[in-house]
Amino acid sequence: MIPSPSDLNSHVASPSSPSAVVSSPQLLTATADIELVRKAAMHSAAERAKIRRQLEEEGREKERERARRKATELEEKMKGTEQDDTEKPAAEPAAVQVSFLQPLARIVVK
Repeated sequence: MIPSPSDLNSHVASPSSPSAVVSSPQLLTATADIELVRKAAMHSAAERAKIRRQLEEEGREKERERARRKATELEEKMKGTEQDDTEKPAAEPAAVQVSFLQPLARIVVK
């Protein structure tokens, strides 16, 4: 059933009534307060997200630096072992040649 316009007017307070004047500013104030709280919450969340991203980026940068140091240490270690290997070239190639020829010798002997 659809209410008639006369029924609606009987339930609506007139603008001059004190209850309508008092509830209107309260309603506007409550709405404004809700908006302010919502904006403050959004700003707070954005600030927390910004700080979290900064901390994550700092952590990634620390990991990259740690990886660079590790790579440098490994390169130095490899250079050290290469230098040790170049100091003993005479003894090692003979052993390599012998180990290479041993399987061939077995094939020829059989």
